[in-house]
Amino acid sequence: MLTRAEPLDSIVLQLEFDGYLDPDAPLSAADVRIIALADSTPVAIDTLLHAWQFEIWRDSVAAAEQARRDSLAMLEAAAADTAAADTAAVPLPPPAPEPEPAEIGEDEPEEPLRLPDRRLYAIARVRIPVGTHIVSAEDIINLSGLVGGGEAEFEPLPPETEEEPPEQPPPD
Repeated sequence: MLTRAEPLDSIVLQLEFDGYLDPDAPLSAADVRIIALADSTPVAIDTLLHAWQFEIWRDSVAAAEQARRDSLAMLEAAAADTAAADTAAVPLPPPAPEPEPAEIGEDEPEEPLRLPDRRLYAIARVRIPVGTHIVSAEDIINLSGLVGGGEAEFEPLPPETEEEPPEQPPPD
């Protein structure tokens, strides 16, 4: 039975159950509904993931964000180098060598451990609006093969506030 819902950010909701869930049981976004209490507005669920699937998703999002940051840093460094360089043509560095082909079986990703867990993760299609919400789950299969669900109330995280610029001291 669903015992608790906790927002992790503006679109991810962690659902906790009172028993361990079957990590291989199929999940559908249709198994979870989020509804605003104020006006019964539904929040569309994009994906519903087991804990082991969520870890893979979270790690891939973090890796993509790090790759984006690295690319931006390289572009900024290249722009700074170009700006600082003389107007003469700067030769391009030689291309990177081609990687050696891997032996069969090398560098293959390991199959993730599919351990039983009490958590599922619902990822909304849009930011979950401020206000009290009810999340309901159904057709969730536990380790014993029993099908269940439940409801829990939660408050989404407040929207991120932009930093206000520091106040300027008055002119003398």
